[in-house]
Amino acid sequence: MLTGLFFIKKDSANGRLLIWKCSTQLISRNPILGYGGNGFTANYMNEQASYFTKHPDSKYQMIADNVRHPFNEILKWTVNYGIIGLCLTLLLIVIPLWTLPKNNSPELFFIQLSFLSIVICILFSYPFNYPFIRLMAVALLAFTLAANSQKNITITNGYLSKGIALLFSMGLLCTTAYQFFYEHEWHQIANKSLNGQTTQMLPRYKSLYTHLRHKDLFLYNYAAELNVVGYYDKSLQIAHKCDSLWADYDLQLLMADNYLQLQQYKEAERYLKNAAEMCPVKFMPLYLLAELYLKTGQKEEARILAQKILVKEVKIPSLIISSIKNKMQNLLTDDTSNLNESTQIIIYPAESQ
Repeated sequence: MLTGLFFIKKDSANGRLLIWKCSTQLISRNPILGYGGNGFTANYMNEQASYFTKHPDSKYQMIADNVRHPFNEILKWTVNYGIIGLCLTLLLIVIPLWTLPKNNSPELFFIQLSFLSIVICILFSYPFNYPFIRLMAVALLAFTLAANSQKNITITNGYLSKGIALLFSMGLLCTTAYQFFYEHEWHQIANKSLNGQTTQMLPRYKSLYTHLRHKDLFLYNYAAELNVVGYYDKSLQIAHKCDSLWADYDLQLLMADNYLQLQQYKEAERYLKNAAEMCPVKFMPLYLLAELYLKTGQKEEARILAQKILVKEVKIPSLIISSIKNKMQNLLTDDTSNLNESTQIIIYPAESQ
């Protein structure tokens, strides 16, 4: 059955194998304590870039893309918190299940089935990204603790475990409310900025920064909006903060554009190369590198890249890729009159993902 499922969507399955392979490499370098709460997002894409640098002819090149989650919660927990953090997290679930009363209660049977369904999703997806799944997991643990207290398994007839569950639930509720309030504000100002009010929204972005400075998507959005209005130094400052939390293909392009606008070409080249290594299937980083080489008088390097772009396999045909290939053909025939037309880096504000 697993073999059949693999071949139903072979490319998707191979993509996950690549993600799991790079994730295990991250774990092998810091297996005990992990990399911290943003460990996966801060390190994965750099690891993927390193993999393709070492394996330039890899079969995974055509299916690699921007990745925010390894499609396996256990891998993510291990990357973030190491083996110690993973074991502590699993104990939180295993101990209540292990101490379930041994009877044929239909309620307890369905609790076990519900936990099993979540565990299956954990192995192949990211169920805890969804608030409903997190809520159900807490509710199932609460039911389990209540069932245990009826058998006098917990201290003082279950009052201690109930108190802990209540405090945990209240903390979760307060955190969710706090997050909702400020993300709702962000949603409003992001929409207004998309409608042409970017300059007017920047003071509100600045005020939100205090509360959302640890949220990678907000930092990317803020840096992108600063780039749009020409505050390149400030945009770089926020983008570097984002880069410490989230290694991302689009973020590399944003930082490259900031450095290009500031005429710091070596730094721009570095970030464009990093973007190209993160997602080898993409054409835009190579095209922008060719343009950068022309701008800085490195014509031979530009021609080498143009040749590489012309023979590069296309995953999904589009007008943009056709235009890039035509411009590279013009470069090789020394017709650069229209090369610089419509070459702005496309920056997505990332209101939310």
